[in-house]
Parts: sequence; structure tokens; C-alpha cells
Amino acid sequence: MKKPTLIIPPNLIRAIQFLAFALTASLPFDNALFHFFSLLLLLAFCASLRWMGMERVRSAIDHAKWVHVSFAAIWAIMLISNAINAQSDEAWRTMYQFGPRYWLLFAVFSCLLGWRIISEKTLFVAAIAGLSLHFIPYIPDMLDLSIFDTRFKGMDRNPNTAGFKAAGLAMLSLYLAFSQNLTPRLRYLLAIGVGSMALISLLASGNRGSWVAVFVSSGIFLAAMLPKHPKKIIVITMSLSVVGGLVLTQFSGPAQRLALLVDGNSSYRFDIWKNAWNLFLQKPIFGHGLDVREALLTRKHIYHEHNIIISVLITMGIVGLIAYSTMLVSIARLAIKYRNYFPLLLIFMMMIVGMFAYDFYRSQLFLAHFVILAAVATHHRNSELG
Repeated sequence: MKKPTLIIPPNLIRAIQFLAFALTASLPFDNALFHFFSLLLLLAFCASLRWMGMERVRSAIDHAKWVHVSFAAIWAIMLISNAINAQSDEAWRTMYQFGPRYWLLFAVFSCLLGWRIISEKTLFVAAIAGLSLHFIPYIPDMLDLSIFDTRFKGMDRNPNTAGFKAAGLAMLSLYLAFSQNLTPRLRYLLAIGVGSMALISLLASGNRGSWVAVFVSSGIFLAAMLPKHPKKIIVITMSLSVVGGLVLTQFSGPAQRLALLVDGNSSYRFDIWKNAWNLFLQKPIFGHGLDVREALLTRKHIYHEHNIIISVLITMGIVGLIAYSTMLVSIARLAIKYRNYFPLLLIFMMMIVGMFAYDFYRSQLFLAHFVILAAVATHHRNSELG
């Protein structure tokens, strides 16, 4: 990584780099670690402003101006929606947390990346380390194949969360396979080890949304790399096809989940989405506010939108969807401009998963990963901002 040209105490630089690494690596685990390292990183970032100066902060913010404008608009819409619907304390708490927790996190990571204090490589390595640690304890179950006896739930005791994390690790294993910063032997050894662990965990989780997301995203990635690395792509594609085919045909759990996917069984999601759509039609402009769990509650005790687009429509209405769409388009525009295709592909993968499992305003696991990836996707790797 290119060293920062600004005169900052080396110990402070190392502290910021460690905290950014630790924060990213802690995301697959519990909330306390995320909050702890977020606070320390914010304090270290504020300390660095003595040398950086606010002018450099403004320059970094101007670089992704429309992303920041979108965040501000979303926060304002949250306030309006909660106010006109006389929402609960929980809704106001969600609104208060959104700005400091996610908008500020995006701003801090954008600045640190733009100033060359941290790098894309550092964050990807942290993500690989954190996600790998999440799955390593289950290697014995993978080796004796008992991981397929029931739906794999991981440390969170939730198969959908485990599948989402495994999907991210699977895509990052492709990043490892083509990384030029490692010797070929180490690169392939790590990619095969991490990729195998991720693929087995993903299939064992039975998370159909993550299956679709990885299938589509990895297909795009491999197709893009085919002209430059045809032999490697053929080997990877055949290996994935063989392993996936064996698991989906030889083990009843994954086979049943695949049958549900092929048959279009939504596990009550269609009922949830129909109910949510009717609620949206009641208040289409600013939505119902950020606490709609009671209104969404069904006879199956499901009170979650399970769709990022619907979650925005029902809580913040059309204006909220416009603000979120502007943010996504702004991120994509900068990512394409600066050729940050892989981070953009990871965001695309998250959007696919989010269409079946998450909301876009409260889920910490989804939003924290999203804003860090957004910062990576929008930064200019070939120039120093400010």
C-alpha cells in the first residue's frame, strides 16, 4: 500500500489501520465488537484531523457528494416518516442510529481510503480473516459430512445469516484466486481452502437467496475473467459444478432446498410481500415509519419484510425509494468510473441476497457490510484525495 503523504504520527497511522482491520474482521461476530471498534476508529479518525485538516475532509466528501446527499436525504425522510406517523421509540432509535452508525462509517472509510491510510486489500483481507474464523470451528463437521444432516446455522444459530456470510466468503475466495499480491502456490492454496469451506457452508445452510446471489455473481466474475485466464476459469467452473452437483444430489437437506427453489416455494414470502404491498398502498408517499413489525405480523409469526426494496417502500414510501436508488446509482457510477468492478459486484451480490432476506434501514449485518463496500467501490485508487 502506498504510504500516506500527509505528516501524521506513524503510531496513529498504525492504530487507524489496526482498528479498520479489526472492525471489518469483527462484522461476522457480535454487535459489541463492531460498536467497540467503531468508536475507537472514530476517535482515532478525529485525532488525525489535527494533521489532516477539515479541508481534506471536505475534499473527500465532495468526491462522493451524491452518495452523501443521498444519505442525508434518507435520514431526513426517516425523520419525516416517523414524525407524521407518530412512531414508537424503537423507530426513533433506528433513525438516530442510521446517521452516526452507517453514514458516518461510510464517510470515515471514504476519507481513510482516499488518504491512503487504509487500502482495499487490507479490508478484503480483514473480511476473509473474520469470515474464515466464523466457519473454521465447523471444519470437523465438514470433513465427516455431518454438516449436511440439518440446515447449517453457524455461530448465529441462523441458517440465513450463515448462508449470507458464506456467500461473501465464497466471492472473496475468487478474489484470492486472482490476487497478484501472493505467490501462485500460496494464492491457490488459500483460495481452494477458503473457497471449499465457504461453498460447503453455503450449500449446507440451505439459504436459497444466497445460492442465487453467488451463482449469478460468480458467473459474471468468471465470464469477465475468461478472456485473460481461460484455463483457470475452466478449472474453477468445473470444480464448482462437480462439488455443487454432488452435494445437491447426494444429501437430502440441500436437495430439498433446491427442490423448493425450483418449485418457486417462497416460504411464506409471497404472503409477507403481499401484506407489505397493501400497507405501502395505504401510505405510498412517506410510508409508515421505521417500526412496522406489528403491522407485518402474520399468523406464521413473521414480522420482517424479507426484501430491501419492499422494506424501503413500506417504511419510507416512494420518496425513500428514490433516495436509496440515487445512492445506489451514485455508487455504481463512481465504481465504474474508477474501475472498482469487484467491490461493485459484491454490492450487487448483496442486493440479490437482500431481495429475499433483509431490510435496508435496520439490519446491522447487511448495512455495515454495505457501507464499507460502498466506500471501497467509490474510492479513486490512483490519486490521493485532498
